[in-house]
Amino acid sequence: MRRPAIIAWVGHAIGITAASGRLEIWLAAVIATGFAWTASERGRSKALILMFFMFTLGYSLMLRHQTTPRVETPLRVAAVGYVDRYSALGEEKMIFKATQHSWRVESDHGQNAIRLPETFSVVFKPEDQMKVGGYYRLTVTLQSATLPRNPGMFNYRQFLDSRGIAYQGKVEGVETLNLRPHKVIEFREKVRHRILEVLLKRLGAEEGQLAAAMILGDTADLDPELLEIYRQTGTAHILAVSGLHFGIMFTGAQMLLDRMKLPYFFKNLSLIVLLLLFLGLVGLRSSAMRAAGMLILASGLQTFGRQYDRLSGLALVGTGILIFRPVLLFDVGYQMSMAAVYGIAALLPVLIKPDRKAKPASGFFNALALSFAVLVATALPAAWHFNTLSLISVLINLPVVFLTGLALPLAFLTLPLSPFPVLPALTGWLSSRGLWLIEALVRLAEDLTSHPSITAATPGVFKGVGVAGILLVFALRKSRREIFDYGRIKVLVSSGLLALILFGLPFEAWLQPVDRIRFFDVGQGDAALLQTRSGEAILFDTGDGRAFREMDQLLLKSGVSKLSLLVLTHPHMDHIGGAETVLERLKVGGLILSGAARMEAYGSLIEAAKRRGVEVITVKAGDRIGLKAGHLEVLSPPKDAIDMEANEASIVMTYVTGELSFLFTGDITARQEYAIINRIPALKTILKVAHHGSKTSSSAAFISTLKPGIAVISVGRNSFGHPGGVTLDTLRENGFLTYRTDLSGCIEVKTDGISVWLKQKF
Repeated sequence: MRRPAIIAWVGHAIGITAASGRLEIWLAAVIATGFAWTASERGRSKALILMFFMFTLGYSLMLRHQTTPRVETPLRVAAVGYVDRYSALGEEKMIFKATQHSWRVESDHGQNAIRLPETFSVVFKPEDQMKVGGYYRLTVTLQSATLPRNPGMFNYRQFLDSRGIAYQGKVEGVETLNLRPHKVIEFREKVRHRILEVLLKRLGAEEGQLAAAMILGDTADLDPELLEIYRQTGTAHILAVSGLHFGIMFTGAQMLLDRMKLPYFFKNLSLIVLLLLFLGLVGLRSSAMRAAGMLILASGLQTFGRQYDRLSGLALVGTGILIFRPVLLFDVGYQMSMAAVYGIAALLPVLIKPDRKAKPASGFFNALALSFAVLVATALPAAWHFNTLSLISVLINLPVVFLTGLALPLAFLTLPLSPFPVLPALTGWLSSRGLWLIEALVRLAEDLTSHPSITAATPGVFKGVGVAGILLVFALRKSRREIFDYGRIKVLVSSGLLALILFGLPFEAWLQPVDRIRFFDVGQGDAALLQTRSGEAILFDTGDGRAFREMDQLLLKSGVSKLSLLVLTHPHMDHIGGAETVLERLKVGGLILSGAARMEAYGSLIEAAKRRGVEVITVKAGDRIGLKAGHLEVLSPPKDAIDMEANEASIVMTYVTGELSFLFTGDITARQEYAIINRIPALKTILKVAHHGSKTSSSAAFISTLKPGIAVISVGRNSFGHPGGVTLDTLRENGFLTYRTDLSGCIEVKTDGISVWLKQKF
């Protein structure tokens, strides 16, 4: 059986995924099992047994992890425990570890309504007297972190969960206990504080903070704009404590121990202890655990004279991390770290011939190949989480990694030399110059490149699994020659499939031919995305860009990087506020505006569209817009209307699919509803309720003429009384099933033209 650790990791990961409720990933199980089947002739049955066992283990561990009770409404608790650490959440927050039997419920939930775990962690903004390592009795209001209101957006609850934090809280009372501080945590905090103090003193404020981020993994005090530049240029990995940082520390310690001429066993044991201490100092981050685990495994195997295989080591350590905390499978740090090492271990040997003769340029091309291999391997998680792919990273990482390899060891060396007068000043200055040059190069790369990264839509399940499955071929073979001996035709076919998957075959549309509309939760505003079964995407309104700034992200997370049409029903900010961002970040085929609205009310949007080469089209009643799988028909505003009040000028459109009709109503009032009654298709209606459910719209005369189906009200917190009670009663009395974005978050409706499937609370 070839590389059983990889097969074990795949089975374990699929088990965790299945237990988390992502049922569509069962497709991954089929693909992964197929690759395991081809691992070797004699190892087929063993591979399947191993995969099934690890699947069961992953499934059961994830179910056990999910037993922590959720607190959806605030719960007042008295707890005794200690402050574990400051959180790395970009703001001043502490993580409090409540110790065993230290809590009691003091709320309307009742004493036994919610049974909290015997121990749990909570994150909150601390009181002034609280210090890391100190013991306290707190009165704190607990609540589970909120879930995302729209699909694919940042999941704060999952983020906290991946860091072992069960709840967020608000401190209402603090009593300092007369107990000695937690020795280990207090010592760790003192060491971290001392490291930061030395770096700031010897390297300067800006470079010292950068060095501290590299050594301790704490980026909370770095400039957010600078962090974004590192991310856009694909160099943010130097700020995450990972293999590069552990490798530098490990190599330096190894050189020192070699000079001490310790016995081989004790030298490797000392290195392992040092790695564990450094891991404890920086914290149990995914990338740090992966790097430390692989180095410890390699050192341990070398101690006993065993051969170390990097890919097997990666899979073994990756599985160990998931056994420790299963939810880390969905953590971006875990995915990026595992993918980057996979690229180095599995893809790089394919790009570089092992018997290549040393030439002056070979070092450069090898480094370029390494950077490219990492880019390819991390493309999938980068597109999934960040919706960007940094093309410039292949080039900019060459000097950045080289300079990091010079500046970071000098920063490490400055720490033990700090008591001396001259040497730490010299090493600190040299390190600061290297770090300054890194920042200058990254900023220059962003300035010289108009687009340091390209926008990428979140890949669908079929694309994601397809890419992962094809890349797995390289993991199950041990050398470049073996991959090509496996069958050049198979490699070419796999490469061709990979290209087709990445660059445009609409697999989801083929396998699930339905029309889908998502009514996004954008607060007090409107935004709805229609995706037709033929692959077209039409966005109706963009929410309020002042209150909701993530419209472009919503589209990318929905798998859309190109809009066929952007329809702005009328020029009110709660409908057009996010339009300019959408025009800037996504390709748009055409901008549809109301022909009865005052054009000056659209402000700079028309000019922004023209700059991007987007055709601007004004429409009125009777106009038709052709689509591949049908058409949009305009019902309002009236043909002869000009300069109407904005709400009255709203575009009203229908999209007919099979026996159903989608009806988009903007903010029309009862008067305009009456004018279009006779033009509405006599089909079951999926209705976007006009004007956020205002009592001035959705008249009984209008609603009663519609064939009842589903009604969606896009509404947020407001002072207008939306949705009106009369409107809700009218919809209910006329047989509509009514859903609200303020209660359910994003609401998705799918249909094949006959049946309807609705999903809410993503």
